[in-house]
Amino acid sequence: MNEDYYNGQVLRFRAFRMKCRISLAELSQASGISIQRISQIELMDCPVTPHLIELLTRALEIVLLRHGCSEHRGLS
Repeated sequence: MNEDYYNGQVLRFRAFRMKCRISLAELSQASGISIQRISQIELMDCPVTPHLIELLTRALEIVLLRHGCSEHRGLS
């Protein structure tokens, strides 16, 4: 596993998801990644790849647009 776990990107991702009240189920549906896998990634229980980060980031953006959350600009 990457020592810095993508410089905390995964941890910020979970905090951001929770702040915008996005459920694991919504993110799973939008990304095609299982709820269990997303949870493992957020808890740093499994390796994460750049591809998974890309899928989750895109899915988060899709869900944010559906929700109309104004916080989506803070993702980058």
